[in-house]
Amino acid sequence: MSAQGNLPKPIAEGFLDSDIPCAYWILHDNDNKDTTKATELLKEIEKRYPVSCKLITLNSGKPDEPVEDIWKSYLDPSIQKDSKRRGQYLSADDLKLLASTVSEFVLKVLNPHLERKLNILNAEVNHARKGLSNTIKFMFGARKSAKQGRLHSGTGYDLKSIEAKVRQAADFALLISDYDTAAGHYRIAKSDYQHDKLTKLLAGANELHGLCAMLVGGVRNGSSYIENAIKWYQTNADMARATRATLWAVDAYRTQGISLEAAEILKRASERESHFPGGSQLRAALLLEQAAYMYLRPSKQ
Repeated sequence: MSAQGNLPKPIAEGFLDSDIPCAYWILHDNDNKDTTKATELLKEIEKRYPVSCKLITLNSGKPDEPVEDIWKSYLDPSIQKDSKRRGQYLSADDLKLLASTVSEFVLKVLNPHLERKLNILNAEVNHARKGLSNTIKFMFGARKSAKQGRLHSGTGYDLKSIEAKVRQAADFALLISDYDTAAGHYRIAKSDYQHDKLTKLLAGANELHGLCAMLVGGVRNGSSYIENAIKWYQTNADMARATRATLWAVDAYRTQGISLEAAEILKRASERESHFPGGSQLRAALLLEQAAYMYLRPSKQ
């Protein structure tokens, strides 16, 4: 899988990082009580991949020991009516094991990986852009060579360019909830995108910059950034992304108890979906339904 010829196209072309944290889990169906083969296989895998290897035994339950159908709430309503219970052999202990395994992976593998990558990226960005000599070099030299750091497809920067590393640092910081750091990097990335006329990337960065600002200083702080993103998407008939940006804002208003304003935002989004090119009548109806629900919620402000 990790061989160069097998990599997904975005990774092979330098858009995405190939340094991906991995875990190696062997799933054993407890219908077969003999775990000898699974245990031997685990030992072989541990020799090759010494980190994050685990044997997970599932289907330890019995049909007469009912456990909640964990998939039911995520299924289409027509399927939910089906009386068949999914995962009927999963025991309560099986579900606890799955939950603890995922939590362990996040805490011991994923989060440390993100923090390590962020520290490296921060150091590289600071080295490239701080200091008088580097500032002058960037203003008069790096801008001229920005196109050289961009891939031939013209959709963004090469993964190794400093512009791409700024955006990576922003995304990593957002993932680990370091919103101040993320906002600072998104601000720099927006300047790069604006200079190089990468307007679609600029709109996306505005979305996430707005989200970070909302999470740090309240919903009013980031709403203008998200509105800028929505306007660009609307102008370019990308209504799906306009609605995505809307939902960022709505969720921020909702969690802070400002239901009335969240309802107004959803109502405007529904009107956009109904009347602008690229819109969807289905999305418009769903947004209007959510707006009605927000109007019924008590608002703190």
